[in-house]
Amino acid sequence: MGRMLALAILVTGLAAHQAAAQTPVLDYEVVDFSAITGRAATTGRDMIDSGLVLLSGGPAPPLPVASFLYRDGELETITGFSPASQNPMNSLGQMVGWAEFGPGDWDNAVYDDGTITRYELPDNVLVNISDSLIFHAFNVNMSAVVQGEMGGYDAVYYLGDRASTRIGSGWCNHDCDGWTQDFVIDLNDHDQALLNEHNDHYGSRAWIYDGRTGVKRFLRPDISHLDGEVTPMGFNDAGTVVGELFLFDLGDREDGPFLYKDGQMTLLQSMVDPEANWDFFRTLAVNNLDQILLWGRADGEPSTQLLYFDAGEISIIPVSDLLPGVSSIEVVDFNIRGEILINGRVGGVNRAFLLVPIPIPEPAGLGAMVLGLMAMGRRRGDPVRSSGPYPGDSPSNSRGLAR
Repeated sequence: MGRMLALAILVTGLAAHQAAAQTPVLDYEVVDFSAITGRAATTGRDMIDSGLVLLSGGPAPPLPVASFLYRDGELETITGFSPASQNPMNSLGQMVGWAEFGPGDWDNAVYDDGTITRYELPDNVLVNISDSLIFHAFNVNMSAVVQGEMGGYDAVYYLGDRASTRIGSGWCNHDCDGWTQDFVIDLNDHDQALLNEHNDHYGSRAWIYDGRTGVKRFLRPDISHLDGEVTPMGFNDAGTVVGELFLFDLGDREDGPFLYKDGQMTLLQSMVDPEANWDFFRTLAVNNLDQILLWGRADGEPSTQLLYFDAGEISIIPVSDLLPGVSSIEVVDFNIRGEILINGRVGGVNRAFLLVPIPIPEPAGLGAMVLGLMAMGRRRGDPVRSSGPYPGDSPSNSRGLAR
């Protein structure tokens, strides 16, 4: 019996290892922004589907801290403008932040292909929000989600249609049911804002605020008798959300990364062939093709892998091989070209990198062509082949860097 059990464990472990070994591995070119900018410390800030990347570089005496735009090998230094701290760039490459319009005259501003203009706040903002605004997201409609102070308490507001609307409870002194600070995840081009809120007793909850209708919709699991907490991690222009779901039922806890689309929440694990033997741990980002990046590990394998997930099919991104010596890896963004913006640390210094998919060479000969088509079938949704425009993709800008 013991030998049979040991044999069963061995076969199971071998099957898991073979499943992991058979998972396609994607290949990338690595762009090191510290090498390109000449700044030892660099930080990736934002990226859009056209491939335009916003990054900042630390001081390199006599040069001060600076912001840069990069796309397809071209680098542009931003002057006279300071981008906001989180999601400052919209899908047209316009940015929100601050600029000095005269000696000591700093004001909210929009940067558009080298042109800087004041960002005209909605009429009631200066009346309702007394303190300086912190911009968290900005879209093509010139709408924004900001953090501001009103009545002595900090809260999140949606700015659009010439008015400001409070869309989160924030740190409040009454009628909050114990919910504390709001965390803004993003604002998409349909004026939908995704927020996350935490409570020490209840855990985490998330909702989408629709700036066009004023409706606030909570993300809930499709199992009505179960309670739980939802932590969103990514959001796209179609309103798709990825994140972590923790369900509680009679003391038993189930959890896992989820996909929320068209009002339905689905665990990613349920979308994968069970024979693949993958365990998912944490979602990182979703692009406008609903392709997802997440951390996962094959059963029986010692290390966690960065995975590319497309409609239930998985590929491995060998990030440890691509970025040797880089620790504290953080995925900042992921676009429809399959490019991945990453921040990490090298020798205790922040460094930004861009992973650019390497196209698969076209095989020669009929037999090789058939094998190539079979391989493409196994790697459906490979980022290299997901480079075409999606509905609503912004056109290129003929001035300066293509947007």
